Amino acid sequence: MMAHAHEMGRAGIANSKYEGYIIPKIDYGSGWDDAFSGYTAVYGLYHGILGHTVEIPETNQDSYYAGFFAGLASIAFADNNRDDLLTNRLTFYRRGLNKIEDPKAEEELFAADGTIKGRPRKEGQNFFPDYYVIPMTPNGVSASDEAFSMIEYFKRNGVIVKELTQDYGEFKKGDLVIDMAQAKRGYANHVLYPGMNESDWDAMYAELVVNFPVMRGFKSIPVYTEDKWKDVLGDVTHKEAPRSTLEETPYHRFSNNSVAAIQAVNYAIKKGYDVYAYDDSFIVNTDVMAELLKEFPLYAKGLNQKPVGETIKGYKIYTPNNYVGWMGFETPSEANIVLKALGFEIVNTPEEADVIVLDNGRFDESLLGLKPTLIIGGEAADRLEALKALPGFDAEMLPDGWNNEGLMKAHINKDLPISSGYLPNDYFYSTSGTWIESTPENFTPVVSLMEKDYFISGWWPGFEKLAGKVMAIDGLFNGQPLFIYAGNPLNRQHPHAFYRWVTNAIFRGIPASLEAIVEPIEPIVNPDDKPQPLPGGEHVTGNEDVLTPSQVTHTDKLNDEYQTNQSTLETKEETMMKASELGFEMASQGLTADELKQAALPATGQEITFQSLFGLALLTVGGTLIFVRKRQVKLL
Repeated sequence: MMAHAHEMGRAGIANSKYEGYIIPKIDYGSGWDDAFSGYTAVYGLYHGILGHTVEIPETNQDSYYAGFFAGLASIAFADNNRDDLLTNRLTFYRRGLNKIEDPKAEEELFAADGTIKGRPRKEGQNFFPDYYVIPMTPNGVSASDEAFSMIEYFKRNGVIVKELTQDYGEFKKGDLVIDMAQAKRGYANHVLYPGMNESDWDAMYAELVVNFPVMRGFKSIPVYTEDKWKDVLGDVTHKEAPRSTLEETPYHRFSNNSVAAIQAVNYAIKKGYDVYAYDDSFIVNTDVMAELLKEFPLYAKGLNQKPVGETIKGYKIYTPNNYVGWMGFETPSEANIVLKALGFEIVNTPEEADVIVLDNGRFDESLLGLKPTLIIGGEAADRLEALKALPGFDAEMLPDGWNNEGLMKAHINKDLPISSGYLPNDYFYSTSGTWIESTPENFTPVVSLMEKDYFISGWWPGFEKLAGKVMAIDGLFNGQPLFIYAGNPLNRQHPHAFYRWVTNAIFRGIPASLEAIVEPIEPIVNPDDKPQPLPGGEHVTGNEDVLTPSQVTHTDKLNDEYQTNQSTLETKEETMMKASELGFEMASQGLTADELKQAALPATGQEITFQSLFGLALLTVGGTLIFVRKRQVKLL
């Protein structure tokens, strides 16, 4: 790497006016640039490919010459040292295939003070696990769409993925397995392990947090074992992300746990379907659920109760563009890009909008309190404080902390609907170094960091001062909802698991309540008005009141027993009074329609008594009447 860098540098200055070049490892002392694996040069290193990021000093002809000849020098170096470069790359791959943890690699990982830091590991344990397992069974918490997407992601990056062919220990058939005895184990580990705390360094140019499981919202389990698992692994068979199957209920609720869930809500709303918010989920009728499951991988459960309350409507969003000063033009904000992909309509003015999302500093006081508003990220929070429009609000950051980054453990206030889909102990992510030091009156903390052992990975010098700090609050400003989130849930479109903080604040409202479903009895009229035979040869005409098959079971048995129970019948008025009293008593207990029927009808072979008849009459609650005559009971 160093020889390659020097060759490029010498070629650059030899063919331009410049007299020197800088290599941060040598010239910067503490700190380094471009540790973020999103940069192509760093990304290449995880694949065994040497790479450099070259920054030009000026936008002029000499900078062009310096960069051009540095590129030619790089090609010449690769050609002149091809054997050594190929040997190094094969050594890199061989370590993975043979699960070697070479001390020479450890010695290249330094701490900020220049001492050898090595890799983080638990005592007596290797740095690389033997396997990673990604569970694929939908459970309402993990996002099965994100887990499924890792199959293609790994394939694209040369990582071999297998699948369990049977249940194995705690894991289930179909779970994904990455056997770390492979050439690209380094890249697989890079995206699946928690990451490192690099806060000792003085400088960091860009993000460090990758951690796909937490940032995308699925589970990944490292397994340290010598068991080869070879007898239970096969090729991946998943063709689509796992999802639930329909149950025989009138309604379904699906979990608010993924990008797919939000897209499903907006899809349903645009089709004119009713969607209700509920605890950590959404409710639709079963016909709608069937359509959604064809389009989206959702975790759904049947519901024998009906939702009561306001439905979620479609929302138009206004979010100001970013202004890139050094480029001299505007670009769409992250909120614009992400919310459009989630199915929201983006409008050009706040007057057209239902909700305003501010994720940069390009706003003034006139936008506050105009519509329901979201303040997202440190830049927007700092702007809000500078405007002094919200008394008692104080956003803080450490000196020069504007780009401090951290993935941290947090407490979530589950008493608020805005926390839908998150766990009481969950995560918080920021790349703008901000927290909320003072909460205004009538605002409620939503996210607060844990008091200890909360920092997982990132670069946030002085992070020890963040213990217990509030990171998100919710309240009203000028009568309009205002949600302030000091972190960056949309950063570079990577933290999919945090998108729902924004969508929850957009969908905000009172969750629906549930009521028992009591089906009224609808009379069926014989269109031919022909007599209908009853046991014993008697007839009834089709224009008389009857019960439907869905409201009465065991019909044949009831007809057969009619004559023997005739003597037990009361008058119509007395029977209906008793049945009505019984029906309202049971309905007040919140029983479902199926439970009401079960309570109302006799078991097969059981004699019809007053209680049975009361149960039948119970099905009339809601206004329908059963007419019982002394000489005939009419059943269809």
